[in-house]
Amino acid sequence: MAIELGERVVDLRAGDLALLDFSEGVKMTPQGLFSHVSIPLPRELFKGLERARFGKLSTTGVCGQLLGTLVRQVAGGELAQWSCPQDGDGVQRALVALLESVLEYRVCDHSPGWQLHEVQSLIQQRLDSPRLSPASLSEELGISNRQLYRLFEASGDSVCRYILRERLLKAAQDLRDPVCAHRSITEIASYWGFADSAHFSKTFKKQTGLTPSLYRSRGH
Repeated sequence: MAIELGERVVDLRAGDLALLDFSEGVKMTPQGLFSHVSIPLPRELFKGLERARFGKLSTTGVCGQLLGTLVRQVAGGELAQWSCPQDGDGVQRALVALLESVLEYRVCDHSPGWQLHEVQSLIQQRLDSPRLSPASLSEELGISNRQLYRLFEASGDSVCRYILRERLLKAAQDLRDPVCAHRSITEIASYWGFADSAHFSKTFKKQTGLTPSLYRSRGH
């Protein structure tokens, strides 16, 4: 969606995070079908924060990745079964603590001067999108395919291998996670961008030496 903050327009894509202040007008315009989660926080926690600091958040660092993971878990209801009275406002404090570091990050401006870790961070946010590809990344980053490939080649890797490896890693984590025990292997594979379950099983076995079903049974 596009979000208008005064004279600024922020373009949010799948997986992006933004800090918004609704004390002033905020116009949100959908750009196709989408779902989103809003987590309200007390305004006094951000008293004195410059208006320019509100808007899209960068998640290039450790705190950014943790913040994104926490928000996704809250949005997906993954933490509901663990909720207890002793939690108090612990989740809120955790969000605010992570935000304090994230607000110090440089927000990526979609210029050609991207660093590898910034691109990898973006890929992490898009891993569950079936549309994730080198071509879609190049378009979103505003760089050529060749520039994108060179970023990874400089570290002895490739963008395609990186995407596949990270998707397999996420799928493996879900296969080991007791919380995901009710989800079928096909469902997990599909969630992490594998449209063909047979291809997923073959690729997974090549990477780990085990079939997904055997990996899951041993992991539990």
